[in-house]
Amino acid sequence: MKTVETILRTLLALVICGMLYLIVGAVVTKKNTLLKQDSEYLYYKEYTLYNKDSCVYKYHKPITYEGIISDKRKSGGFVGLPGKGGHYVCHYKTEVLYNNKTYLDRTSSTFYRFNKGEKVTVTETFYPRFEIEIQKKQ
Repeated sequence: MKTVETILRTLLALVICGMLYLIVGAVVTKKNTLLKQDSEYLYYKEYTLYNKDSCVYKYHKPITYEGIISDKRKSGGFVGLPGKGGHYVCHYKTEVLYNNKTYLDRTSSTFYRFNKGEKVTVTETFYPRFEIEIQKKQ
């Protein structure tokens, strides 16, 4: 029994040390810095954990397109065992056409905010992560 307890305590200590290493590393690491920008791109210097290395990455600036809501679908079904606490789940799909591309948004907020055939503004953002934002056209 003592060996099992010793192994479990050792594993717990290793997990705690690993988490502390990552937390301290996240605090100590420098933030990404913008080195330069031109008309089309942003150049960021990004650091690794504990500032051991750095690289310069090139990201495209945000691009705005005009688009249209081409289709909206709502579906759903029962999930779980009937009589055992199951529940109904809805799935929302809003299809947006822009710049010869099709984007499928699966959020209920987008589904209820726009109507089929409505013109929208689509913004693609590339830094710090790729995102597509849909807004009403003004």
